[in-house]
Amino acid sequence: MLTTHWIVITEIGQEIRLRQLPDPIAAMDRAIAQIATIRRYLGAIQNRFKSAISSLTNTATKLSAARSRTMDVNYATEVSSITRAQIVDQASTCGFSSGESSVSDDFELVALGGAHLSRKPSDSLK
Repeated sequence: MLTTHWIVITEIGQEIRLRQLPDPIAAMDRAIAQIATIRRYLGAIQNRFKSAISSLTNTATKLSAARSRTMDVNYATEVSSITRAQIVDQASTCGFSSGESSVSDDFELVALGGAHLSRKPSDSLK
């Protein structure tokens, strides 16, 4: 708040009033102090925004990594299920079409996932 000061000069019976401006250096000091206060306030807000952005970025990165791992696991599970189904299908086709293997041999093939598909049908007769 600026205060106006008056200087009164009296000469030869005449009164002259001159307006005296406040100290310019003091006015600059007050203005600088106000600017510093505003800058501190804005700096604090900026720091809160930076912290929030950093936290959200970190969360987004972790969520993306978790989603990627989940997708990888789902993909691997599906691929192994499809592969197992194909092996079972091939084992059942091979075993039942030969007509020479027993039912227990066919179930053994299915249980082992078709690992013994290279076995000759005549081997089961021994």
